[in-house]
Amino acid sequence: MLNDRLVVQNKKKIAITGHTQGLGKAIYNHCLSTGFVVEGFSRTNGYDIGDPVARARLVEQLADHDIFINNAQSAFAQTDLLYAVFERWQKQSKTIVNISSNASDGIKNFPYPYATSKTALDKACEQLNNTPRSLCKVVNIRPGWIATERIKEMRITDPCLEVKTIVEIIDFILELPTNIHITSLSISAR
Repeated sequence: MLNDRLVVQNKKKIAITGHTQGLGKAIYNHCLSTGFVVEGFSRTNGYDIGDPVARARLVEQLADHDIFINNAQSAFAQTDLLYAVFERWQKQSKTIVNISSNASDGIKNFPYPYATSKTALDKACEQLNNTPRSLCKVVNIRPGWIATERIKEMRITDPCLEVKTIVEIIDFILELPTNIHITSLSISAR
C-alpha cells in the first residue's frame, strides 16, 4: 500500500484544456489510461479560456501540475493563457505543450480567422522558447487537418491526420530525456 502511494506521488500531473471533445478528449483519455494524474479544464466544468476571470482561476489551479497541454482554442485566449502559465512556470522544470495548427502557414484555400490566432500562438511559443534562463519547456505542435468530428462535419476532403497520431506524438514528446527539447513540430497527412 505504501509503495502504491509513492508511485502515485511520483507520477507527473497533467492538465489539459478542451478535454471533453475531439483531440482534447482523446489526449485526456490516453493520459488517464497510461497512469498519469490528469485534470481537465473546459467550459463544461467552468473554465472558459475566453473569460479572463476563468483563465486566471485556471492558472492558479495549475500551480501543482508538471505538464500543461494548451489545447482549447478561443480566438487569442489560447495565446493569453500560454503567456500567463509561462509567467508562473518559467523558473520551474515544467512543460507546456501547445496544440497549434499549420493553418498559420496560410495553406487553407479560404479566409480563415482561426489561422491568425494560431499564428499568434506560434510566435508566442517561439518567443518564450528564447526567454533567457527559463526552465520551462514550451512545445508547439502544428498539425494539419485532424479527423475529428468537427472536421468531418466541415466535409473536408483534404488528407487528415488521425487523432491517434497526435496522441502518439504527445506521448513521444513527454517521454523525451530531460536534456532534449523539441520546440516546434509541424505534421501533415498526405
